[in-house]
Amino acid sequence: MQQPKVLEELAPGVWHSEHDLFILGMVHFRTRMVVLDTGDGLMLHGGVPLDDSQAEHIGRLGEVKHVLAPNSFHHLYARPALERFPGAKLWRGAALARKRPDLTGEVIEAGQAPRFGEVQSLLLGGMPKLDEVIVLHPATRTLVVTDLVFNILEYKGWLSGLVFRLTGTHKKLGQSRLLRSAIKQKAAYQASLEQILAWDFDRVIMAHGEVLETDGKDRLARALGA
Repeated sequence: MQQPKVLEELAPGVWHSEHDLFILGMVHFRTRMVVLDTGDGLMLHGGVPLDDSQAEHIGRLGEVKHVLAPNSFHHLYARPALERFPGAKLWRGAALARKRPDLTGEVIEAGQAPRFGEVQSLLLGGMPKLDEVIVLHPATRTLVVTDLVFNILEYKGWLSGLVFRLTGTHKKLGQSRLLRSAIKQKAAYQASLEQILAWDFDRVIMAHGEVLETDGKDRLARALGA
């Protein structure tokens, strides 16, 4: 596995880092950690394996106060991040709290929308086995999602391409068929989408794929059929 790319600034108070992920050693794509300046400390959204250099770089940006494991699939690097930044508090949805009771921290329940300094949050409704937490960085009009959509334009290996075609995410901004199958309460899911699309944002950062730097709200709405 390659080391994560160096932390890169996308906008004032917004940084990201990616690393290669291989599912079952064969299906390749990249996954992303986002670092947000909340106005009251830093938030780590998602995770990548942090080495000493990465951790020191983040530490120079400010005090890490929050580590967000944004859904029940994205949690592998939460504990190492907390070990790197022992003063930080872990946040996650109820689905991950059930899946990983060994990870202690705050649980974000449906209907709650905690604020992290200036950063807003919303738990995506209707998918109780995923419980994805979406966040908005208002100062830069940046929306951060995890698996709500993919935008994977480059990958390695023919098998990866086959998987992305089967899931409906091949080289385009799109929502995986696997994620759609996780929607169990459509009304709650649609209500969450309406709340998200009412926010003021232009840039969209997802865990897997190329960042949408402009026209993010309209492109996201089209990709979600909203």
